[in-house]
Order: sequence, then structure tokens, then C-alpha cells
Amino acid sequence: MYWYNNKNLSDNDIELLARTETVERMMRNRVTVDFGDRKIPSFDDIGLDSTHDLYYIKILGQHVLQFWFCDTRDLIEFEQTLHEYKIKAPVNEDK
Repeated sequence: MYWYNNKNLSDNDIELLARTETVERMMRNRVTVDFGDRKIPSFDDIGLDSTHDLYYIKILGQHVLQFWFCDTRDLIEFEQTLHEYKIKAPVNEDK
């Protein structure tokens, strides 16, 4: 028997939570990331597998994602991981 904890909210989940305190909090804890020439990393590589609370990922473009976090600690940890990724990640050669 297996079960999984999934803290990643879907578009439907966000619609159900519209105009709630949860969504308002998440909107204050969001960051837009334009990966540009860099390969978009797996979500495990950018620390989303160890979040403290719910999060939502909105696709804004081919290389642009917006991340919403319910817990401010997750936003802070995510931004630190992004800084590390920016330093070590190679530029995408597949143009």
C-alpha cells in the first residue's frame, strides 16, 4: 500500500479556494521566475518536495512560472534555492 502527500494545488483547487484567507496569503507569498536560457529544473531540484505547506505553480509562458506559497518559510527557502540554481545551472543549449 502506498500513499502520497501532495501539497501542490491544482487550478481547480485554487478556484475552490478563491476569495479565502488561504489564497490571499498565497498571493502575498508569490514569486515569478523567468528561467530564460536556463533549463527549468525538476521540482525536486528546487526544493518543492520539502515544503512546509501548500503551494501552487502557475505557468505564465514557455520559460516563465509563478510560484505561490502558503507559508512564508517556503518562499524564503525557495528563493535561496533559486540563487543556488542560478549559480550552478548550465545555460540551455537546445534553442
